[in-house]
Amino acid sequence: WQPLAQLEFHGGFGLYQQPPSFPVPLPGIDTFALQLKLQRAWQGSLGMKIQLPLDLSLTATGYYGKFQNINDVVLDFVASACSSPPPESLSGIPARITRVVDGAGYGMELLLRRKVGAVTGWLAYTLSRAERVYSCGLGPSDYDQAHILNAAVQVRLPWRLMAGASFKFATGRPYTQLGVDIRNMTITGSRNNSRLPSFVQLDVRLDREWIFDRWAL
Repeated sequence: WQPLAQLEFHGGFGLYQQPPSFPVPLPGIDTFALQLKLQRAWQGSLGMKIQLPLDLSLTATGYYGKFQNINDVVLDFVASACSSPPPESLSGIPARITRVVDGAGYGMELLLRRKVGAVTGWLAYTLSRAERVYSCGLGPSDYDQAHILNAAVQVRLPWRLMAGASFKFATGRPYTQLGVDIRNMTITGSRNNSRLPSFVQLDVRLDREWIFDRWAL
């Protein structure tokens, strides 16, 4: 909906389904647990976009998604600490490594962008949360990252030169730090109770373009 030339509102809602999935796309195992039925996600988003001076645009979008019957693949001792029993419909190796959980994901993204001119690029910030309902309670998903900042810029220079740079900052993903109770000979620790360090990445590049009648280099 665009009530003004410089302002628009957008929204969407969707239902997404897919077969059970394995975190590593190896050949031959894409149907390893079809007995678990489809994974399902309901997701909606709502936002607004404002046109600013200097050919800039600012977009703000909020979203919420509800996940059902999501595969939770465990390849270590995490299953001993905070995972549901194996699904009754599975046996063998799939039953050892596969669990089924529910969860949710929600957050907000801000995007500042310039698409025309000698200097183009964008700056995006995402504040998000991804949760799963484990047997020991609600906890962050393996892919949860609270803060993600991305920036990219490209400058067109004389002599068909183009200079560019991209920057990324993200908080670390969670992981499970386990302990051992020697007296009871049990593994202790809740799911995803620690986090990896935050990280920063910076890339720079310089391009030169030659254009001929039938080809370019």
